[in-house]
Amino acid sequence: MDGIQEVIYDKVIDCLENKKMFLDPDLSLIKFSKIVGTNTTYLSNTINQHFNCNFRTLVNQYRIRYAQEALKDGSIQFDHLPAGTGFTSKSSFYDWFQKITGTSPGAFLKNQK
Repeated sequence: MDGIQEVIYDKVIDCLENKKMFLDPDLSLIKFSKIVGTNTTYLSNTINQHFNCNFRTLVNQYRIRYAQEALKDGSIQFDHLPAGTGFTSKSSFYDWFQKITGTSPGAFLKNQK
């Protein structure tokens, strides 16, 4: 990892894991690049190379992991999961949940009990 990418990578991790910026429903590549302090090209390249996915997929992976934890501990009511995890629509939440976990949120919750 070169110096610039390492700095960007560290900032991405901090913003997603510590600051939970993935919960912002308006988070975009442009907005995130400004927060990280780089341009969209460097940010996108760093994400592609070090997370093996694009920006949208990375953010949604964090959102779904957060949703899984919320389902396990009951910290967000089931009906509030899409908005509470940064998604702007129920259908997008359900599509990404299925894509990432291989199951629906309801089935996931049922398996937790």
